Amino acid sequence: SDAHAMTDTFCGSARTWVFAGRDRPEGLTPESLANAFRSGRVVVSTGPFVSLRVDDIPAGGLAQPKARGLLVQVRVEAAPWVDVRRVRILANGAEVLSLTPTARMPEIVRLETQAPLALPGDAAIWAEVEGDAPLPTLPNSSPIRPWALAAPVWVDADGDGEVKPAGVACGW
Repeated sequence: SDAHAMTDTFCGSARTWVFAGRDRPEGLTPESLANAFRSGRVVVSTGPFVSLRVDDIPAGGLAQPKARGLLVQVRVEAAPWVDVRRVRILANGAEVLSLTPTARMPEIVRLETQAPLALPGDAAIWAEVEGDAPLPTLPNSSPIRPWALAAPVWVDADGDGEVKPAGVACGW
């Protein structure tokens, strides 16, 4: 989350990060923020931050696989006191890749990698990050653990201009 110190009482509260095309809020209007949300370039997090790209298309975008399949790119960052243990790539709600962070606390970049991915059809691909250790600003009994989810990259495998993921329980 947007924690700058361990004494920040809001560390561990869920945040929704929206890519609005700039690092500073000056000039951001309600309309431009709404458009940024609609673009689907969001990350929900209680501590870690995850960036997802599929064939260099960011979360919220539409990828069309090449003959070679897809290339999933993921980067996970976290403040030094935030635990990150697992990174999962999900396609249509099912785990298709399990990644182990290559760095531990106090490193900021916990994982930066890419991996090939073959899909049998259209899909929604997410990246999910989890940690086990309680956030140090919350009581040990708190059920809140480090967690993040990047919005999906939509994959139009058959090139028909529509994404119809198979096996997804929620209706679109």
